[in-house]
Amino acid sequence: MKLSVRVRGDWFAVPCKGTEKVTWLGEESLRRYYKSKSRTGHAQEKVYEVRKAKGAAILDPDDAIKDVLDENDFVTVVLDSDISSPVTGPAEPVYVEEKVAKTSVESATEYISLDGNSLSTDDLLRLGKGHYLIKVRLLILFTGVGPPLSPERTRMLLALRINVLAKGYSGISMETLKQYIAAFNANCLPWVPEKGTVGASGDLAPLSHLALGMMGEGKMWSPKSGWADAKYVLESNKLTPIKLGPKEGIALINGTQLITALGVEALERAEAIARQADIVAAFTLDVLKGTTRAFDSCIHDVRPHKGQKMVARRLRSLLHSDTNRSEIAESHRFCDRVQDAYTLRCCPQVHGIVNDTVAFVRTILSVEVNSATDNPMVFADTGEIISGGNFHGEYPAKVH
Repeated sequence: MKLSVRVRGDWFAVPCKGTEKVTWLGEESLRRYYKSKSRTGHAQEKVYEVRKAKGAAILDPDDAIKDVLDENDFVTVVLDSDISSPVTGPAEPVYVEEKVAKTSVESATEYISLDGNSLSTDDLLRLGKGHYLIKVRLLILFTGVGPPLSPERTRMLLALRINVLAKGYSGISMETLKQYIAAFNANCLPWVPEKGTVGASGDLAPLSHLALGMMGEGKMWSPKSGWADAKYVLESNKLTPIKLGPKEGIALINGTQLITALGVEALERAEAIARQADIVAAFTLDVLKGTTRAFDSCIHDVRPHKGQKMVARRLRSLLHSDTNRSEIAESHRFCDRVQDAYTLRCCPQVHGIVNDTVAFVRTILSVEVNSATDNPMVFADTGEIISGGNFHGEYPAKVH
């Protein structure tokens, strides 16, 4: 067994078998004390008594250690020269009764939130009397500014967060995940400011605001209530605020979901604009009485970029329609023009690279929306928790 022994204010760990006498414990502790002071022997000092540090119970020198002390007990060794004198007063601290009346501390059920800024003197007195339990509200990451995201964007953010947590590598409880799902299905959307993401280093601030609302703090929006206190919005939709368990605080705020959500929105718009640009190009060629020879498949087969071939095919389908024939095209079908203006002939090449870029961005974001971006990652199959850098947003940031 091992005991913690104090000699004149210095503490020593003293291992023993437990069969030794209390007298031996005092002598061995004194030896260790002098050894730590770079002196040998202790003929000038004698052990006066050995006491328990807690309660100051005096131990009988002839008792076996194991009969009066437990593993890791705290003990005080008092020396002859430590005994109180009328001149010097007590060298050892005065021991007080360990028992405290239970009525001096009340059993609290109400929580008070401490954030380093709002504690009042009355609150402190009540804390001392046991009127409150404490919960800490860390505001360091709730630093977004500006108007809130639109409901559509907040729903995208919340849906992406649910998708990531559902992969099972974040270490959150099923109950917390279900509460996120219930909030999404009820259209209860936390106030997430538009500005505040740290960019390629992740979305700590926006995801913190998302989690704040889910905890029943800050503001929240729903069709029933509009913008109101988050706790009220959750209650009005028969939902309860989440209570964070181990690992859940960091699990709910680590990731790239806002960067990715906005990237997906931009991607879909870019793809629609690219299609519209091809249609506008076809109309332009038609009204300018241009030729479609530059869009012939044999030209693009010898420079087979996917986007270029796709745009040429799309232009041919629009301009060679058997269903909706162009009267303008028919009017100059047999003209002897060699080629059209540069801007018309090169539409497949110019628009093509845009479509290839859109396709590349889609590949990146399709992987990102289905990726685990937490840290550390919890691998339940192997029982491992590994810290890494999946929270970094360089991939979605680069394609924005």
